[in-house]
Amino acid sequence: MFFWTGDNSAHNVWSNTAEEVTNYTINITESVKEIFGDESIVVYPTQGNHDTWPVNVEDFSLPNINYPINTFKSHWAGWLDDEAIEKFGEYGFYSTTLKLSDGSEPIPGSKVIALNTQTCNDQNWFILGQRNDPGNQLDFLESELSVIEQAGGIALIIQHIQPRNCQIQYGARFQALMERYQHVVRFGLMGHTHDQYYQLTNSISDNTKNIGLNQIGPSVTTNSNENPGFAVLDIDAETMLITNVEIWALDIEKANASGEAKWELVIDYVQDYGMGDGMSPDSLYEVAEKILDDEEFAAQYQWGRSRFVGNKPGHGNQKSTFCMLTSSSVPNSVCAPSTEDEVAMGFIDAQKNWNIDINKIRSHWFDWIVGNWVEIVSKHASK
Repeated sequence: MFFWTGDNSAHNVWSNTAEEVTNYTINITESVKEIFGDESIVVYPTQGNHDTWPVNVEDFSLPNINYPINTFKSHWAGWLDDEAIEKFGEYGFYSTTLKLSDGSEPIPGSKVIALNTQTCNDQNWFILGQRNDPGNQLDFLESELSVIEQAGGIALIIQHIQPRNCQIQYGARFQALMERYQHVVRFGLMGHTHDQYYQLTNSISDNTKNIGLNQIGPSVTTNSNENPGFAVLDIDAETMLITNVEIWALDIEKANASGEAKWELVIDYVQDYGMGDGMSPDSLYEVAEKILDDEEFAAQYQWGRSRFVGNKPGHGNQKSTFCMLTSSSVPNSVCAPSTEDEVAMGFIDAQKNWNIDINKIRSHWFDWIVGNWVEIVSKHASK
């Protein structure tokens, strides 16, 4: 199986056009078909925030109005069935039966669900006026997971932006769905940041509990200052759970020096991170705890995110890396935000030094404008 999580166009976002952005996806699609044309392979694609136009922007007020999506969708028809293509054209998300390359279903009743994360992108100005559930995507997700549960199947989720990086109200509801259907969803695959790392989903009702696994990246581009890479997932055929992740990379400096492009295995999660019992959320939480406690290990992990470009960093940003790996939109107990407004809004850092974080400030005000349409209440709270 080949999972493709989007961002296909060049990032010249101030000079490109809708046609240019669309053609990138079409050209890559046709290249994938040509390269794997004689191979037995199943492709599950989704688009990124650079694959509609303008970048980050998509209107969900009406179905079937997005030009790039409704132009390149026909090129995915060989990979997705008619129902999935039709649904994808509406708002850029779909579900399809999970099948192996021989056409068999590893677990009957199972699906791949591809989500459109422009619905939660805090740079998409359209969702300021479409706040509750743009395109009814979360309603669709909940319905699909319910159907899969009743059929005794499992779900794999692919999307571009990580839920933790989404607009907070969307991320909180998505997290609640992952908790409700934690026995159905096996894992999520995402991109967006160009790095490679994992992200756990923590429980809302018990924020010390790890309930899900998302693998992020890597990207096959050098943007920004990274070696191109891809991930190979070992998946248990009976449970469809990830048992290991391998990161393969192309060392650009070596390739330029030798004139030969050679892809090499650079990270083996189980071996390199000492995960004797495999890739369970709790095992990966233990890896994150080691990052929190061991500065040398944290620096090595950070270096691996770029596929070992340049020199090893002198530190690993231990607390922020730990929280990036282990905490969701509604955070775990270790990563609960400071009560100081300046920290939460991005004016100072956790060490109380002035550090203006424009992205955090933008996200904070975007969340404030969108408002609390999801009320987050402790299970012990009373109204």
